[in-house]
Amino acid sequence: MVSHVKYFLAVMTLLMLAAPAFSVDQPTNGAPVPGPSPSAVASPSKSPAKSPTKRPTKTQALEDYTDKLQLLPGVVITFPIIDGVDTRRKKIGDYDFTANIQDANADGFAYKWTMTPPAGASGLRAVAPEDQKDSALVSLFYSNGQSLTMGGYTNTVRVSDSIYKGLKSGRTLPFQVDLEDKKDVPSKITMIGREYVNIFVDGKKARVRALKAETDNGWHYWIMDNPEFPIMIQGDGPFKWHDPRFNLAEAEARRVIKDLEKNGVATTYAILFAFNSAKLENSSKQMLNGIANYMKKTADLNLAVEGHCDIVGKQEYNMVLSQKRADSVKAYLVSKGVAAARLEPKGYGYSQPIADNLTAAGRAKNRRVVFRKIP
Repeated sequence: MVSHVKYFLAVMTLLMLAAPAFSVDQPTNGAPVPGPSPSAVASPSKSPAKSPTKRPTKTQALEDYTDKLQLLPGVVITFPIIDGVDTRRKKIGDYDFTANIQDANADGFAYKWTMTPPAGASGLRAVAPEDQKDSALVSLFYSNGQSLTMGGYTNTVRVSDSIYKGLKSGRTLPFQVDLEDKKDVPSKITMIGREYVNIFVDGKKARVRALKAETDNGWHYWIMDNPEFPIMIQGDGPFKWHDPRFNLAEAEARRVIKDLEKNGVATTYAILFAFNSAKLENSSKQMLNGIANYMKKTADLNLAVEGHCDIVGKQEYNMVLSQKRADSVKAYLVSKGVAAARLEPKGYGYSQPIADNLTAAGRAKNRRVVFRKIP
């Protein structure tokens, strides 16, 4: 109890001051993830039946964000709730639940939360480190104005390590949710499969690998297969949610700023452009807003903006394109109030690779924007 109080006070002070490779599969919810079945995990002697795999067209492939998503300050997650109910199962209706991550470290995690009408509520929730590690209880309900550490519980934003590891090992686990109406509530949960589940990242449709779990009363939950961030991506009891939206722009801006302060240089892959163009994507603008605000607060900071490409295309063309893209980043920051003299754009084409241009993964690492402090 003492640790709960200490952590909650720390969070309130903060607020006041302020993978393994997987083959491509169908991008629709419910597509199976290649790998052992739950029965094979529980009983290694059994050989899972082989099923034919389909090769989708390029238009069907969605980017897999399972190993890229992190629970970091600045990440904003919106869950569309369908047929919402309260703790006594009284119908509320459809609404959006949004969690804005404020803190995430060895002391647990915390977030501001809001619910759109008809739920219409807001507050603060924190999870203590011991609950993040071992809790079998998952909170699905929030009271308006509530700001607390919910002792003994985790929640949909991140289930406990013990739930994630236990499900993945094939064990049946104790499991509870915070319903006042105790009729037909779950008491156990078991993994019954692995599936791809759709999400949205900065407005772009993507997917993640998930453990599909079933409770003893027939409810289902899909938990992202990432040990550092086992979020409940989807569920169908006692209400439904799916296709959550992740906004990573603020979190990426914070990371870039942290790297600049620590190392004087920061590389980002979150500044995206239209194909064969220097036109910034909208998600890039959200991230650059954070950089612009930081520069306006840090008057003595001057930055070089470096554009880098992969090896696809002619050298001269890529050199020109990378320069135009660096210029585009500068122009946007200037439009947000940063003095032009504080920014020096430079395009390097593919003259400074940091990975093997002969592989898709290497080319992706070489397509980057680098911010570097100018003495």
